[in-house]
Parts: sequence; C-alpha cells; structure tokens
Amino acid sequence: MTRASLTPSEIARRAEYHYAWTLANHDYGLQHGPSIEAEEREFIRQFALEDGQEPPVWNEPIPKYGFSGGQMADLADFLALRTPEAEAALARGDITYVDWQIEHALETFQINLDRQSAAYRQLGLAILREHVRALRAIKQRSQGEPIETPTVSVPHAGMVAEGEIIRAAFEG
Repeated sequence: MTRASLTPSEIARRAEYHYAWTLANHDYGLQHGPSIEAEEREFIRQFALEDGQEPPVWNEPIPKYGFSGGQMADLADFLALRTPEAEAALARGDITYVDWQIEHALETFQINLDRQSAAYRQLGLAILREHVRALRAIKQRSQGEPIETPTVSVPHAGMVAEGEIIRAAFEG
C-alpha cells in the first residue's frame, strides 16, 4: 500500500536513522580498516600482475587496528569533495542529492511512500540535513573528536513491545 503522509515523528525517526546508519558505517570502516586495506592492496597487486606490470610497493605497513595513512588521506579527500556538495544541495533544498539514502530509509522501515507527496519532500529534506550533519561529524572524528554513534532500533514485524501496539499502528 502506498502512503501519502508521514507523521512528524516518523520523519524525524527516519532522518535520525540515516545519521546513525552513516556513523555506524564509519565505525565499521574503522573497525575493519586493516582487512579492507589488505583486500584493496591484494586487488591492486593482482590487477598489476594481470596487466603485466610490477605490483606497487607500499610505504607503510597495514596497521593492526584502524585506518592506514592512505585510508585517512582517502577519507579526507572524500569529505573535502562530498561535504561542500551536500551543503550546497541542502542550501538549495535539492533532495535528489540523497535519493538513494531516502530509498534506503524507506526500505529499512518498509514504507512505500508516494514520491510525489509532500511527505516525501519533507522526509528528503530531513535526511539531507542529517546527511550533512553526519559528514561533518565524520570530519570531526577524523580530527580526533569523540563523536558517538547513536543507536536507532529498526522495527520489524513482531518486534513491537506490548503497550506500543496502538502507537505503532497509528504511526505505521
């Protein structure tokens, strides 16, 4: 069933989810940085060998924990490009910048929202605001600021607590 509206709390919850999800993905990268770096280096090595070239020699070892210097440089480059783009989109109210993030939030919460509705535009703007906030938070993290990742639970069928049934039915 396609919906044409969302409550303000539904919009806020989906936007909060996007912020938390984005920071959780950054956490994942930090926690798995060494294995990601090893996989990338192996891919580059194999590509060079298949192309008949000498594989590159890495100047720094893969760290035991966290990001390598190269990964930190890549993150800085990414943020230097994407943060101003996202800020400019927010200034214009251009929610197409976060199209897939809107779709991801709707799919996660199993909502089929009319793309032409005012609620879709409201949700898009809320997610775009949180996207900019998340990029800024990741930049702060990369400079050593201890920015926490909020926890946001995602309801699934059968996971509604007793007493929450009426509110879930109303919001759903």
